[in-house]
Amino acid sequence: MATAIAALGVSSAVARAQQALPPPPAFPNGSALPSLAPVPPPTQGVQMVPPAGFPALPQESIYQPPAPQPGGFPGASVTPPVTMPEIKMSYYQVVVPTRPENFGAIANKMVSMGVRPEAIQAKKAPLGPHLAVGPFINLGEAEGVSTYLRSGGMDARVFFQR
Repeated sequence: MATAIAALGVSSAVARAQQALPPPPAFPNGSALPSLAPVPPPTQGVQMVPPAGFPALPQESIYQPPAPQPGGFPGASVTPPVTMPEIKMSYYQVVVPTRPENFGAIANKMVSMGVRPEAIQAKKAPLGPHLAVGPFINLGEAEGVSTYLRSGGMDARVFFQR
């Protein structure tokens, strides 16, 4: 075995360490695995005995389903949803004004120029019908995309959203 291990490029120290390992312990009866007797499944008349120190269980059913709640689910409470304050963020968008019937063609052209589809939004307000690309936090990035789209023949401009 040592020659086979040495042939695989393993150092001789590792090979000696592996040879020095003792064999795995045997079980007391000499077999490799102990044999376990199968446990029969419980029958319906099984009596539950509580552990020492715990009160006895009542004879009637332990589980009582909760009464239906107005919320629709058992145990659901009826509390109004918590409304979080709206966080207003300012950002830049590149907008390309166009008629709604041209949204598909212009968006396809943007994608063919390398704009990610998830960054393109069709909008009708506040500037009238247009495609918006963004958002951009940095004005320089927005201007770069606007210039790039203009080089592709689109009427792109930067808009600051408050």
